[in-house]
Parts: sequence; C-alpha cells; structure tokens
Amino acid sequence: MRTYVATPKTIDSKWHVIDAEGQVLGRIATVAAKLLQGKHKPTYTPFIDVGDFVIVVNAATVKLS
Repeated sequence: MRTYVATPKTIDSKWHVIDAEGQVLGRIATVAAKLLQGKHKPTYTPFIDVGDFVIVVNAATVKLS
C-alpha cells in the first residue's frame, strides 16, 4: 500500500469561524490549533501546510479558568 502525500494542487483550504462567547480559552485554542494544522482532514501530511483559515469572534467574552 502506498503512502499518500498531499501536494500544493490537492490542498483545499477553507475558512472556519469560531464563536468564543462564554467558552473556555483552552478549549477554543485546541480546536483552532487542530483546524490550523489540518489534522481534521484525511489528507493530513505533517510536513506540508494543509490547514484551514480560522477566525475567532467575541474573543473579549472568553472564560479564563
């Protein structure tokens, strides 16, 4: 079985909006990091940027614990 390696032509980056209102900072950071790295995609390749773009709204109302 061959190993799949993503190429610049096969990368499909999308935009994600995360609403941080009333959520814990560490949980938001974990979700954002996973999206930025591209680990949620089946085409994840560690040495190639296959991640998506992330926008965090309402960051002023985030909970700190």
